[in-house]
Amino acid sequence: MKTFKVYVGQTEDNMIEAISGALKNDPEKETFSIRHRNSAGIFFPTRYIKIVPISCVLSILWRCTSTDRYHEASVLRHVLKHLRKRRFLTPFADILSRCGIQLEHPRVTDLYDSIVLQGNWPRSEELLQRLASEGLLDEHQRASPLRTEWTRLHGLDADGDAPCRRGGHAMCMDEENGLIYLFGGWDGQRNLDDFWVYDVRADVWRLLSLATGRDLNGPGPRSCHKMAFDRKTGSIYVLGRLLDSDDVDQPAMNSGSVNSPSDSSGVPDIRAASASHTVDIPRAGSVTRLVWPSTPSEFYRYHTRGLDAGKWDLLTMDTQQVCGGPPLIYDHQMVVDSEAQAFLHTTFARGLGKSSGQRSPSLLVKPCTKYTAEFLGQFPLFSNDSVGHSMLLEPSSHTLIILAGQYREQYAADMHAYHIPTGTLTELFSSVTASGGPEACFTQRAAIDPDLKEIYVFYGLIRDSPGVTVLDPASSVWVYRYDRPDRPGKWSNTSPADTSGGNSPHGDPISAETPQPRYAHQVVYDRRSKIAYMHGGTSGVVTNVARTPSEWTGDWPVQALEGLCAVTEVRLDDFWKLQLERPALSDILRRGLFELRRQHFRELCEDAPPVKALTFLQREVSAVVDHRIQEEAHDFHSLLSHLLAVPPGTSSENMPNTEAPREELMDGPPALVYTMEVDPQETSRGDSPSPARFKQRTELFEKLLVFVNTSAKEPEKDLSELVNTDREE
Repeated sequence: MKTFKVYVGQTEDNMIEAISGALKNDPEKETFSIRHRNSAGIFFPTRYIKIVPISCVLSILWRCTSTDRYHEASVLRHVLKHLRKRRFLTPFADILSRCGIQLEHPRVTDLYDSIVLQGNWPRSEELLQRLASEGLLDEHQRASPLRTEWTRLHGLDADGDAPCRRGGHAMCMDEENGLIYLFGGWDGQRNLDDFWVYDVRADVWRLLSLATGRDLNGPGPRSCHKMAFDRKTGSIYVLGRLLDSDDVDQPAMNSGSVNSPSDSSGVPDIRAASASHTVDIPRAGSVTRLVWPSTPSEFYRYHTRGLDAGKWDLLTMDTQQVCGGPPLIYDHQMVVDSEAQAFLHTTFARGLGKSSGQRSPSLLVKPCTKYTAEFLGQFPLFSNDSVGHSMLLEPSSHTLIILAGQYREQYAADMHAYHIPTGTLTELFSSVTASGGPEACFTQRAAIDPDLKEIYVFYGLIRDSPGVTVLDPASSVWVYRYDRPDRPGKWSNTSPADTSGGNSPHGDPISAETPQPRYAHQVVYDRRSKIAYMHGGTSGVVTNVARTPSEWTGDWPVQALEGLCAVTEVRLDDFWKLQLERPALSDILRRGLFELRRQHFRELCEDAPPVKALTFLQREVSAVVDHRIQEEAHDFHSLLSHLLAVPPGTSSENMPNTEAPREELMDGPPALVYTMEVDPQETSRGDSPSPARFKQRTELFEKLLVFVNTSAKEPEKDLSELVNTDREE
């Protein structure tokens, strides 16, 4: 046996160990797997490989040429694109045949030949349809702007009731069974502890408990708490609450029926303690007396399945004193990683109604028995207090994504990713606003679809000016798309809601019934049906606007909630579902066919009798135009100008060239000018287009490439964009 080690790296002086192995003492070939990812799961680049036999001092150093080959291929692809665009088809074909690389998908190459070189329009339409059927347009469909379609739900229970007006409540969803759970909240006068479930399929509410504070081990009235659903066990976890002024220095004990001080399992009833808030806890044969704080942080679990379905567990009376966890907190975030043994991950920053002044940690919590919870530790995320933020779990990579919120007195627009297994924190954006995303906001709600790799952000409060907080409906729902959760993605806005009952940006009539701006609402998302559900919240109604109507934005006046305007806060009880509509593949194909037939019509105007061109416009071009879309309708009507501008029988190749030669526009020696004349490579293909028509068709081809997947087409940038001609030699 001969042992060895393999080191890799980008330089000879900085290499890491990739494998330590041993060879058998025989002539047979052996294969070894070499580590190629770092501890965060990210591929690390390699330029050099060093093999070190342990039994001797000889080191073997090889240079890895994979990086060089990739760079060389990228350069050649840009060169090939440049040559073909400039009609240097002979050197293009020669380089392509000798270098052995692929510029684009073969189907895309066929489309280029059919459009640019042959002008075979029926064949071009057939090829475009084949691109769609083979999935080569899917990437554009996924990245296209979404439209929001809101529908108000009017489901009731058997008695004709539904959850009342409230804000600051909590919701979670059992996606497998189509059930949405709603608990607690603030109705404007008091905290609530009613517990509801909504059946999505039946459109029916059901009251599980009128007051959970009266249920055995159930939580009392609360708001600004959080619920999380564990889809693996069917358990619901409840943590946190915002204190009323009456709660301070008062015990947070449940006033309902409770167990005796110690039930049959030997677990004490810690809520049956006296007003002194003391209780005896048996531990390993001894008794430990704990003194509960006046505002304990309880941690609850509710069972939706199994023999204990419908029952509450009080996992701990105080997460800080018993488990070393957080103090009483509110406006935090909590999610469940069901695949990681039902661990909970929660970030928080506020306790007892005040800023904690501590680093904002994320806690790992494991419910380890029926009645207790074990806090496994914490890891710092930020140096500032955060509250009202959004936190989502990307389950496939076990990554937490944290967005926005309020840091002390400022609204934030930052975005971070935390990889749980390795403890790696990555700042995705210091400001999503500067990267094309929403404004800095507070109490926004967010949902994630890991299958589509998208995050949906529902607006909350924003700062219109220093000291003035507003509800602005102009940007209701934002979409964030990512390829990897630890790398920055792209933001886009959905079509804004139209509350006037007019037409959408696509020209479709829509209902005037859309949600009004709000905050302190709740949103859950069903990954199976791709539908989001929103309930309640608080809307500020302006009663004394300190602005003129001309300063209002959109159809809604800017609704100030503090600062310049006096307001009346109204709690809402409306319940909505949101479907995000993507453009159908048939619609993308229709737009591509419109581009093809538009160019076909332009050439008919030059080469055919006007009657034939006009008939083609009325029948073929009009058939692929959506006249409800204003931009498309305008482009269609403007095509008549081609019929009137070019005399019949006069092709663009005979039109006078009014463009001044490049030599006359430059100082210094004359420069070589390409003319796009017919290349010798085209002589074997029959008729060749004129230079002007070649340019038109090339521009058409590049327009169609917008619809094609990135991996199936030529590089997006031109070679001329990569060459700096202004650099001094």
